[in-house]
Amino acid sequence: MSTKAVRKKRPARKRPARKKVLGHTPIILFLLIISGLVTLCIGTGLAWFLALDIPDIRSAQDYKPLVATTVLDKNGTIIDAIYSQYRIVITKRQMPPLLPMAFVA
Repeated sequence: MSTKAVRKKRPARKRPARKKVLGHTPIILFLLIISGLVTLCIGTGLAWFLALDIPDIRSAQDYKPLVATTVLDKNGTIIDAIYSQYRIVITKRQMPPLLPMAFVA
């Protein structure tokens, strides 16, 4: 029997781990800024697109809706009304006072 010296391997030296100072914070911050800018651009574009469809206020003041055409006989009695949309134009004073409040509510 031989008595050979068995050489044991030493464990490799571990290098001290470097601490991550910021970690993933810059990446997350960058992504938040980019997503915020994209959201802002989309919102601005959508608002601009919807603003193109808004009629001018002057056209709202001159609004004349289609009303029914009434057919009268020789005595002035209504015989019939011809219409595609039956509307009767009234002033705000002719409306019941709760009607404008109901639309706002």
